[in-house]
Amino acid sequence: MYEIRKRVDFDQEALILNANHLASGSTPVMVDPYLATKLRPHQREGVQFMYECIMGLRSPAFTGCLLADEMGLGKTVQVLALIWTLLQQSSGHKSRASFKHIVVVCPSSLVENWGNEVRKWLGIERLKALLVHACSPKEAEQRFLDFKNSKMHPLLITSYELLRRHQELIASAKPGLLVCDEAHRLKNSAGNKTINALLALNCPRRVLLTGTPVQNDLNEFYAMVDFANPNLLGPLPAFKRLYSEPIELSRDRDASDEQKQIGQARFLELQGRTKFCILRRTAVVNSGYLPPKKEYLVFCRLQPLQISLYEAFLRSQFVTRLFLSDTSTANVLTAISVLRKLCNHPRLVSDDVPKRDLENSLKQCGYGEGLELIKAHDGSANQLSTYTQYAKYLSGKLDCLCALLSTIFERSSDQTEKVVVVSNFTKTLNLVQGLCDHKGWKWLRLDGGTLVGERQRLVDRFNSAFGGERVFLLSSKAGGMGLNLIGANRLILFDPDWNPATDAQAMARIWRDGQRKAVIIYRLFSTGSIEEKIYQRQLVKGEIAATVEDSVDSKNKNNCGRYFSRDELRELFTLNSETHCDTFDLLSRRELSVDEQWQDCSVDVDDLALKEAVGCGVVSFVQRKLHTLEVQEKM
Repeated sequence: MYEIRKRVDFDQEALILNANHLASGSTPVMVDPYLATKLRPHQREGVQFMYECIMGLRSPAFTGCLLADEMGLGKTVQVLALIWTLLQQSSGHKSRASFKHIVVVCPSSLVENWGNEVRKWLGIERLKALLVHACSPKEAEQRFLDFKNSKMHPLLITSYELLRRHQELIASAKPGLLVCDEAHRLKNSAGNKTINALLALNCPRRVLLTGTPVQNDLNEFYAMVDFANPNLLGPLPAFKRLYSEPIELSRDRDASDEQKQIGQARFLELQGRTKFCILRRTAVVNSGYLPPKKEYLVFCRLQPLQISLYEAFLRSQFVTRLFLSDTSTANVLTAISVLRKLCNHPRLVSDDVPKRDLENSLKQCGYGEGLELIKAHDGSANQLSTYTQYAKYLSGKLDCLCALLSTIFERSSDQTEKVVVVSNFTKTLNLVQGLCDHKGWKWLRLDGGTLVGERQRLVDRFNSAFGGERVFLLSSKAGGMGLNLIGANRLILFDPDWNPATDAQAMARIWRDGQRKAVIIYRLFSTGSIEEKIYQRQLVKGEIAATVEDSVDSKNKNNCGRYFSRDELRELFTLNSETHCDTFDLLSRRELSVDEQWQDCSVDVDDLALKEAVGCGVVSFVQRKLHTLEVQEKM
C-alpha cells in the first residue's frame, strides 16, 4: 500500500462564489462548508469559475463555460458543489427560482456513476437526484414528469439518448442549469440531433465538462464553444478562415516562416477570445495528492508469421488499387483496419487475407499446412486448443502481455495487484480472455455487449478488496470514459487509437482520486508497423490540442505532418521490420529534438514485469514517458 507523499491542508476559509463581485446590498453566495472543506484548492477555483460564468459575472452576454480539466481532477465534485449551492442559496441576483430544476446529461454508462457521486459527496439526506436511464419509454416519460412536477428531485441525471427522445417534456420543467458531461460528444460543428435536443431545452446557463476539449481538429473545439456560448466565435465559415485553417497550416512540417507567424498570431487571438469561459488544469495538479505514475511506451517486434502476412497484404491487389485510382475513404479504412488487427494477432485477419496467402505464410514460417492455427471462426476465445491459440511466435504484443501478466501475478511481492487491459477490438479481448482462462487468472469484462445497468456493478466488484478477479478487460469505446477503476494500479493499453483523446481517456481510468498504489501504464505498439504511424499522428493531434489548451510550449512539439497525401498514404502502407523504433528514427531523420525522453531504456528498466517482457525477446525499444512535473524537476 502506497502512502500519499504529501498531506495537504485544504483551505478551511469560507468559499464565497461572488466574493469578487459583491455590491452594496447583494448577498454573499457561500458554498456549504460540508462540501467546501473537502474541496482541494484547484476544485475551489473551479467552482468559483463556473459560478462566475453562468451568472454572467465574467461576461454579461455569455453564460456558458467549459471546465476542461484533465481526467481525474474531480470535475464531478466541482459541479456538485455548484449545483448544491445554487439549489440552496439565493444567487444575489434574485434568481433563486430559476434553479428549481437542474439537468445533468451524460453517456448512459455514466448515469449510475453520477448517482454514486451525489451520494458520496452529499448523502441521500441532502440531495435526492432522479436517475433516468435503462428503462422503457413509458417509464422514462413518467420519471421526467415526476422531475417536472415534484420538488423531491430538483436534480435530473439522464443520458443523451433519453434526452433526445423526451426533449419537450424535459424542457417543460424549465431547467435553470444544464450540465453536459463528456461534452466532446458535441463536437460536430455542423450540428446534430443531440445538439438540437439540448438547444431545445432553452437553458442559456450551460456547463460543459470534458477532459479532451480538442480531439482531432479545431472545428470540434468550435462546436463546443459555440454550444456553450452561441455566437462567441461567429459563424463556422469565418472561424475556419480566421482560425482553424491558419493555425493548423502553421503546424504542418512544410509550413513557411510567414505561415507559422500568422498561425501563432491567430492562436493568441483565439485564446484571448475564449479564455474567460474555459478553465483547464492538467493532471500535474494531482501529483500532490496521488501516488506516482509511470508510463512506458513498449515497442514489440512483429513475429515472423505476422511479418509474412503483413507483407502479403501490402502486395495484394486491394492495397495496390489504393495507389492507382481507388482511394475511397471506405477502402482505405478497411485496409488500415486489417493491418491494425494483424498487429494484434494473425487470428484476427484470417477472413481478410486470401487463403492462399495464409497457407504460403504458414509454410514460410514453418507451420506446414496448419491453417487451423490462425483460423478465427467466430473470433471467440475458446475456438481453438490452448496450444494452437497461444503458440509462440504468433503475436509479439500478446507474448509481451503474457510476460507482463505472468510476472505481476506469479512473481510480484504484492499479490493484491490488479490490471486493466484495454483494446479497441473485442476479438482482441477474446484472445486475452482465453489467455487468462488458460493461466487461471480470474477476470471481469466490459465491452459494447455489456448491459448498461450491469456496468457499475462490474466496476464496484473489481474495485472491491474482496473480489477475486485480478484482470479487467475493457473496450476503449464502450468503457474508456468516466469509469473509476482504482482497484487496479496497472493498465496495459494493447493497441493505439487514431484519436489521442481515446487513449488518454482509457489510461486515466486508474490514476485518479482513491488510488492508493503507485501506478504503472504500459502502451504497446508493434514496431515499424501501422501502429507507429498512428502514434506519430497522435503527436500531431496533440499539437493542435495544445494550441487551445495552452498546456505545453508548442515550440517543443514535433511536427510529423497533418494530411494523408498520396505520398503519406504510401508511407502508411509500409512495414519497417528492421527498425528498433520507427518513431525514434523519424524524429532523428528530420533533425528534430530527440532528447533524453526518447532514448531506449529497455536495458535498464526498473520495473520487474517490464524487465521480464524485455527478456522474452519481443521488445525492441522502451521509452519512459516523462510527465510535466518530472520534466520541470529536471530543468
